[in-house]
Amino acid sequence: MDESHQLIMLKCAKANIGLVRAFRIFKELVGSFEEVGCTSKDFKNLSYTMNSYADGVDAQLLLDRFLSKRETNECFKCEYLVDETHKVKSLFWSDVVAVQNYSLFGDVVFFDATYTTNRYDMIFLHLPARIIMVGVLHLEQDQDPALKITVENVMPNTRHRFCMWHIMMKLAQKLSNSLREDAELKSEIHSVVWSELDEPADFERKWTEVLDQYELTDNTWLANMFSLRSYWIPAYFRDLSMSGLFRTTSLSESENSFFRRYLNRNSNLAAFYIHFESAMEAQ
Repeated sequence: MDESHQLIMLKCAKANIGLVRAFRIFKELVGSFEEVGCTSKDFKNLSYTMNSYADGVDAQLLLDRFLSKRETNECFKCEYLVDETHKVKSLFWSDVVAVQNYSLFGDVVFFDATYTTNRYDMIFLHLPARIIMVGVLHLEQDQDPALKITVENVMPNTRHRFCMWHIMMKLAQKLSNSLREDAELKSEIHSVVWSELDEPADFERKWTEVLDQYELTDNTWLANMFSLRSYWIPAYFRDLSMSGLFRTTSLSESENSFFRRYLNRNSNLAAFYIHFESAMEAQ
């Protein structure tokens, strides 16, 4: 392809149009497959070869780009980890705007690892302060113990809080079949958990009363959640300004919705970054 033809393909990629659809659009613009030097059958083979090749080199292309940026711009930060076969398993980067935003608006940071993974099973983890993380984070539970330790070690002057919404979403599956559909029990537990007015002693008394009433004192999951109460119950954050954000999912869900317009889980890393830059330009 000449330079103008390549530009068409690049613009398709930035618009989140995949290789096959992009090439068909290209064919319509130039007239036929023959005009671009291949038949329909050739194109199918070419498409498969290009996708397979891209899977092998896209990580290196992206790393080369990041490392080049880091050499020419001291404000650009990037780090990556590889596995035992030297394949990239996680990648972190932040630009000058992200750093400035964090310094100005980093009082409350949301760490949402629930967004969909891509073709390599890597989670796209974006912080609303525009610090971006992509990596394989095995967060099987929202109160991930490794993350808890990391936050305390790396950011010792912060208060780490678990997401109440995700914890309470698990409540039903942690109860017995006979209690799972008990609306009164759910109402009482929610009333105890979500109260912003109680002091710690009030919460502990009410929690114990509910568990005694429904004979749940032997429930392992509830006992564990109670032991971690200072990380998610509002009564233990009354001294801390939450910037008006009590339920911590709304902002991250809004960001998820925004990025979903630009990102395709089938994209390789190189295409992913093109789409990501398009999203940042739009934002």
